[in-house]
Amino acid sequence: MTSIEIKLGDWVRLNELGASRSPKIKVRTGVVVAFSGNRSGGASLGILFDGNKRPTTLHRSYVERGGEGQMKLWRWLQNAVAPTGPPVFLVGVIAFLISVLVSIYMRSR
Repeated sequence: MTSIEIKLGDWVRLNELGASRSPKIKVRTGVVVAFSGNRSGGASLGILFDGNKRPTTLHRSYVERGGEGQMKLWRWLQNAVAPTGPPVFLVGVIAFLISVLVSIYMRSR
């Protein structure tokens, strides 16, 4: 079996082998958010399936790259949004901007 190159942020889907070996996984598409082992050469991938809050670890032979190639950032962010709250990254950005503004204000006094 040939190993396909998969990078962080790639949109992937379960192939036939993955679907047969992991029948409990109902959603078949997701984004690669982590690798195990040495960077991109690890045998296992952390995949955040659409609609899930936590990634699922699967062997790289269970997935194939999606037809669209790399997944867009906005699609990944859709999975990170809490049902009633802002995107997780947005909270961090706002906190950073507030700290920068406070430090600028304190220096000007």
